[in-house]
Amino acid sequence: MIPRYTYRERVMHWLTALAYTYCLLTGLAFYSPHLFWIASVLGGGPTSRFWHPIIGIGFFAVAMWMHAVWHRDMEMTDSDRQWMDHMKEYAQNRDSALPASGRVNAGPKLFYWLMY
Repeated sequence: MIPRYTYRERVMHWLTALAYTYCLLTGLAFYSPHLFWIASVLGGGPTSRFWHPIIGIGFFAVAMWMHAVWHRDMEMTDSDRQWMDHMKEYAQNRDSALPASGRVNAGPKLFYWLMY
């Protein structure tokens, strides 16, 4: 059985998601006066202005931690290249025709590097 995600991976993923969401919302509040009500919901303008850069640095730190943990799993291999050659079978939901892949197939690996 292939383990999907460990507890540590889930924690770092949720920390990244929460930090990103906070920075996105406060950034939108600072971007437009029409969206400043978001800052009011998150504790007010001064509070949001104080926490936005700190949580942004935290987001960067957790994202680098995530990269340090996942970058070896995300390297493209020969089996990933074979998997990409059979991507049509994947799109047609014929999983039996796909070559074996490990924990992560080529699709999520490509998405990971695009987002990184």
